[in-house]
Amino acid sequence: MSRTHRTSMILYLVLFVGCGDANSEETLISHDFEPIEIERGGEITDLCQSWKLNNDEPVYMTAIQQTNGGGWHHSNWFFVPEGTYLPNPEVEDADATEEGTWRCEERGFRERGAAALGGVLFAQSTQAAQEEQRFPRGAALVIPPRSVIVGDVHLLNLTETRVKSSMRFDLATLEEVDVKTRLQLVNFSNGSLAIPPRTESRFAMACDMGSVYQASLGTAADYNIYYVLPHYHEWGNYFRLSLVDEAGNEETVYETNSLIGEPLGGTIDPPISSNGARYLRYECGYDNDGDDVITWGFGGHEMCEFLVYIDGGLKIAGGSQGAAEQVGVDDEARSLFETQCGPLNAVSDLGGGASGIPSCGAGNTFLVGGSSAAQTVNCNIAGAINVNVQAEVRAIPRAAVVPGATIDIDLSARVEIDEDTAALLNTISRGEPAEIKSSEAVLNFVSGVQSPTSTTLGLTDVPCSVDYSGGAVPVVPPTATVRVQVASDATTVDIELGEFTLVTRTPSPVYLTTGELPDDPMGQILAQCTATEATIQIPVE
Repeated sequence: MSRTHRTSMILYLVLFVGCGDANSEETLISHDFEPIEIERGGEITDLCQSWKLNNDEPVYMTAIQQTNGGGWHHSNWFFVPEGTYLPNPEVEDADATEEGTWRCEERGFRERGAAALGGVLFAQSTQAAQEEQRFPRGAALVIPPRSVIVGDVHLLNLTETRVKSSMRFDLATLEEVDVKTRLQLVNFSNGSLAIPPRTESRFAMACDMGSVYQASLGTAADYNIYYVLPHYHEWGNYFRLSLVDEAGNEETVYETNSLIGEPLGGTIDPPISSNGARYLRYECGYDNDGDDVITWGFGGHEMCEFLVYIDGGLKIAGGSQGAAEQVGVDDEARSLFETQCGPLNAVSDLGGGASGIPSCGAGNTFLVGGSSAAQTVNCNIAGAINVNVQAEVRAIPRAAVVPGATIDIDLSARVEIDEDTAALLNTISRGEPAEIKSSEAVLNFVSGVQSPTSTTLGLTDVPCSVDYSGGAVPVVPPTATVRVQVASDATTVDIELGEFTLVTRTPSPVYLTTGELPDDPMGQILAQCTATEATIQIPVE
């Protein structure tokens, strides 16, 4: 494919009326992506486009405007470190470059991986030919140095003629000194849609932001909302985002009944505070005039999701869990559905590009039932790398608990990498096998034992090399035997999973860490999570 494009940078002044005394100076960075040709009646869902910023310093984006020549159904855009999606020499031409148009699958692009390695830049409203995403004065999204803008594009030509169309971006940026608020992203998606035919309906989902803030930062939900961007397709006719406290009181943040082809997003100025509200609730409305149930998906299907830009120190993503349930009918005969929110992924913004260390399994107690069982503590790392830590234990025989006796407890930790994680690591390693370099779990015996009080389940230098391209990969390290003296009156032995650390070596440099890089940062992911309140109970039978 050809790689013609045009990038320009100009300086201009924007006068904010009623927003203060001084003018704010913005730098405009513009880029024209190369045109894409679509056959009449055709649809394109497998292409990505990229733009190399060549920025040696962070870019502080306060607004972005997209303009396209038609046929752009929707597109989602991210920023990632340089080198993340390099040309694949096995399937691409020799003149292919990091910037241009390419098939997403050939370079291992996945939206979740791109969001984890960098962040979400912008999402085009369905079939909108022009729209602007602008944050309130002094607020900006920070794009790190040496970043590449990459988009997963979906084009649809409903005309009777061949169409050649391109996308243009105009990024308005601020100087660092003018940035008062650095924004993070909240992204929820309701994939449990089953929109009934011949009726209007609304699908709602409420997610527990309070628990995420408490687990990650030790505080109540404390953030402000600056911009809201819904997303739905041609049957969509309504969106509402609201804050809900524990008493059920609801405050509407943003509401729109815009239709396909119209910009759906809106600036919240002045920003609206969460005021400690525990839940963030949203609903999408649809008018299905056909005879079939419409489910989640691309062409011929629907979606219900949003992007919200907030302050508050956390980047949060989540989705639905289980089927939607009809809960009633409103006064206008619309069918009302509720969907359960699934687990939320949260990453702390510590500055300097480092991800936070989220808690995993905090507050959960896992009781072993029967003579042996495997209990799982779900540990979310860096917002995208999900590691399940399993402790396999056997019940302690009551007859063996006598004064002065010691008992051997066999424990092992199982690291199971899920499919999305496998895809992400495969992207990082360019499809080459990666190695689990080392991992360990710190276990604290908190009740039922007289000694020892803690032990480290050492899993150092696990002898395995893993090809992540095949999907989920279980990694089984050695079993450790811990010798303890159990109290004679103990009914259970309680163990807290104090900390779990995983270090993975890959053939390529990785920019995703949860703290300081190791001495040799090249090709390493340092992933760590804490779960000081996640307890495993071993029964004494």
